[in-house]
Formats: sequence, structure tokens, C-alpha cells
Amino acid sequence: MINVPVCCIPIGSALQPRDLSIASIDAPETVFLKDKALIRTVLGTAGFEGEELTVRLEADGTVLQQQTITPATDSSVVSFSLPADQAGRFDYLITSEARPGELRTDNNSRSFSLKVVDNKARVLLLDGDARWEFRYLNNLLERDRQVTASTVLFRQPWLEILNQPALQNTLPPAEAFREVLASTDLLIIGDLNPAEADPQTWQMVEEAVTRDGLTVVIIPGRRYMPLAHQSEILQAMLPLNNVQQKLAEQFLPSAPATEQTAFRLTLSPVAQTLPMFQLQEDPTSRDTSLAKLPGHPWIATGTPKPGAVVWATAAIPGLPNAADPVIIQQDYGFGQIVWLGLDSTWRWRRRAGDEWHYKFWGQLIRWAARSKASAGNSSLRMAVSDVVVDETESPEVVVRWDRRLLPQISDVTVSVVAQQQQPQQQQQNTTAAPPVTVQLMPSPEMPERFTAKLPRLTEGTWNLQLKVENTSVEIPPNIQTELLVRKQISAELADVSCNRTLLKQLAEQSGGEMIEPWDAARITQLLLPQEQTQTRLQERSLWDHWALVILFCTLLMTEWAVRRINGLP
Repeated sequence: MINVPVCCIPIGSALQPRDLSIASIDAPETVFLKDKALIRTVLGTAGFEGEELTVRLEADGTVLQQQTITPATDSSVVSFSLPADQAGRFDYLITSEARPGELRTDNNSRSFSLKVVDNKARVLLLDGDARWEFRYLNNLLERDRQVTASTVLFRQPWLEILNQPALQNTLPPAEAFREVLASTDLLIIGDLNPAEADPQTWQMVEEAVTRDGLTVVIIPGRRYMPLAHQSEILQAMLPLNNVQQKLAEQFLPSAPATEQTAFRLTLSPVAQTLPMFQLQEDPTSRDTSLAKLPGHPWIATGTPKPGAVVWATAAIPGLPNAADPVIIQQDYGFGQIVWLGLDSTWRWRRRAGDEWHYKFWGQLIRWAARSKASAGNSSLRMAVSDVVVDETESPEVVVRWDRRLLPQISDVTVSVVAQQQQPQQQQQNTTAAPPVTVQLMPSPEMPERFTAKLPRLTEGTWNLQLKVENTSVEIPPNIQTELLVRKQISAELADVSCNRTLLKQLAEQSGGEMIEPWDAARITQLLLPQEQTQTRLQERSLWDHWALVILFCTLLMTEWAVRRINGLP
């Protein structure tokens, strides 16, 4: 870290202006039919402490729900439970009436969209033993009415009182297992014994990932997965090399009668936008660490492969050791592999119940189902990083080819044409933005993966049409997907107060100083270099300087001459 002092000059009132704003909205992009979407809204209520405020959830001008709150601080969180009773995409608005004395009123409402799909996510859970991670995860899957779950637990206690174990303990026959994988959205693999997964099993899993777009989450174990496995297919699918286990107690033993030492997670910039990692209590928080969640006593880490994306790293607070990659994702064919290098997400239920544990796994399941439903055919798939974005964002478009077609796409040109759709009631009054064409480029690490960032698009619904040229592969002309661009007020306009606490903290931690505007002339004195006295000791050998060599030779010759003159030997 560069030791550079930062001097801050706060501009603006020390008191927050009287302003009511919808600071942020935390809502899922997609939910299943008959599901309920939890909408969490953060309100900026500076200047309205102790006053009653009404917050409304509207759709097409109709008030669906409303809540009355009395804030005690300069911000409040309001939650709405929105039932998904009909399939389709729906637009909503969260608003609060303008109050007298407000600084501005254009930040009193925010819109968001919710897509309701009429199907269920299919999940297959495989594990060797009923460890705690399996128990809580299996219970979660059984309680989620929008998930069709199948479970195979190979080793389970069975007293043979019943005709068969409580859970299935063997895989179906090969053909039946292949059909199950083809219809599955998410496969969760736990600590399997190598004897429980033969080469044919791994081959069928790889085919489902590469051809059907299956998402696989691997939860390693202390006994078998993956170090005890010798399968070349499994090693090829893993998004990391040199897997090793690390115990937190070995690095920092905990004192008696104190909490056990644990690893804490920190999200990467890529993971911050993913729905399963929206685990902060405050949706407006930019803190990338998940330090408030219970930690993890051990992790399985390694070296990410080229093309893999690190979603989260783990480190022990208070130790200078570098953080280890622990949650890693990599595209594999039409599907993807997620390495979840810990088996203790169940600890997130501590004093919180389902709040964080279910939100993580529930959104991960729905994210996997949406990834498998990307547009395309047996030759390629096209997907967008986010289906709902703000005007300030540039979503990424990804096209993945079947690796077997690489010889036929060596000179291919892949591009996406973005065309804005105009609602019928606005076609006569407004003009659609001109089409935008973006060329996708192949990844150096994965030549079958073409990507490109879309430029910032104006508000509205955009149709993304895939265009492929210079290839003999037959591509259907109707591969397209939809992108919704929302106009959102920036975070700076949602909260216009001067954050003096943050500026002071930044200055103190960097060795600088926060200077008031009327004392700004003093900043020139702080920025001038200060005189520092340093004492340095330098050692030098006599023979390192030519003058000393001459002096030494002169003295030696003088001594010889004196001895000869006096007749000495």
C-alpha cells in the first residue's frame, strides 16, 4: 500500500439537508410463479426524524401496498412482500409523497421490474454423508415450493427396520441418470467417495454441462472431494488447480473460552452484482466483505485456472496473509462450474434463521435456472450478464460455442444488434434510438467464448439480436434476448449530504488531515515536503579508492628507501 497522506476539504453543510429519498431498492430480477418476492427499500430520511412517513408500492398508478414509518435516524429500511400470481414482466414503483421543506423532490420515487416465470427450478443434490451442510441444504430444498429437488445420500444410517433408507442412496441406471441430468438446472456435488462416482458418471455429468447448459456447484469435503478422486474428467471440470485445505486454527489458534478462529469472505467486484451475494443488511452498502456473517473454520482453495473468475476470497482477520480464492466460477461448454470451497454456509443461519442462508441458495438456484434458459441451440448459446440494468451500466454479452465446432469458427464474425422497442402507445410521440451493433471477440483462454461490453443504452426495452457471419455452422436467425434499461437517479443525487465522517476517516487512516473550507490555504503547507534529518553509516574498504592505493604504495616505498639508506636489510 502506498503511504500517501490524503487531505480532504468537505464541501457542503455539516448538517444534512432536509430531504426524503428512495436511496436504493433490493429486489430479485426473476421469481417463479406463486413465489413471493421480498423487496427491501432504503429510504433517506434526513430531517424527518420523528415524523410519520408513508411509503407506497405502486403498479400502473394503483397502490398495491403501503407502510407508515416513523424514522429515528437519517435512514430507514422498508420491506414489501410481493406475490407473483401471474407470469410475465411487471413494472413497479416505490414512492413517497413530497414533503414541505425538501431540498429536492425528483428522488422521492424509484422504479424496478420483476420477471415471473411459470416453471420450477430442478435441483439434484449428491453427497456422501449427512454432514451439517447437507442437512440444512436438503431441508431448504424441501421447503422451497418453487424447487423440484432430488437427493441422493450414499452413506446414511439405516437400521433395516424399514424396507429402504429414508433417502435414495444410489444413482439411477445410466440412461435414467442421463435424462435426469438433462432436465436439471443445478447439480450440487458434495463429498463423494471415488467408489460412488465411476468414470461413466463423470462423463454423463460433463455431457450435461457442455451440451445442456447444466450448472454444477461443487462443495468439497475434508475426506474425499476432490483430493481422493483420480478422474481426469473431474480434474478438467474443476475451475482451479493445486487444491489444498486450510484450517483457521492452524494459522491463529484461539484462546480458551473465546470464539473459534474463522475465515471471513470478501467479494470480488464481479460478485458484487450477482443476486446471491446481496447479503449486506444495508443494500446501499459498498462494503465488499461479509464480515458480519459467521465465519468458516476451514476452506479448500487453490490456483484458479485461466478463464476462471474469482467470486470471493477468504482471509483470517488480523493476519497479514494474502487472501485465498475460495469461490470460483468458470464457464464449461454451455454450462458452468462453481467451486464453493467451504462446507459451512449453514453457519449463516446463526441468530438469523433463513435470512442469509436461504437468500444465498435461493438466488443461486434461480440464477442457475436462468443461465440454462439462455437463448441458442445445440451449437451456441447467448446470454447477458444482467437482464435489467441502469443507464450508467454496460452489461456484458456472452456467446459460447460448442468446443467441437472450433475448426469451423476460426474466421467467424460474431456481433449483436441492439434495437430499442417502442411501446405502442408511444410510437407516434417518440422516436426510437438508432440500432447499436457491437462485435464480440473470442477469449484468449477460451476460444469458444466470445464476449463484448454493450455501450450505455438509453432508457427502455432493447432487443438483442445475434448476428453470425463467415461460418459453415447453421445458425437459426431468431436467436435473441431482451434487455431492460432503467433510468435511475445516481447515489450522489439520492443522498446529497456531505459525508464528513467518511472524509475524516479517510484522512486519519492515510496520515492526512481534514481541513475546513475557510482554512483551505493551509493545505499548501501540508503538501510542502518536510525537511528530515537522516543519519547513514557507510563502510568502505581501503582498496576501493585509487588515492588510498597510491598513498599505501608511497609509504611502502618510503619505508624501503629509509631501510636501504641506513643499511638495514
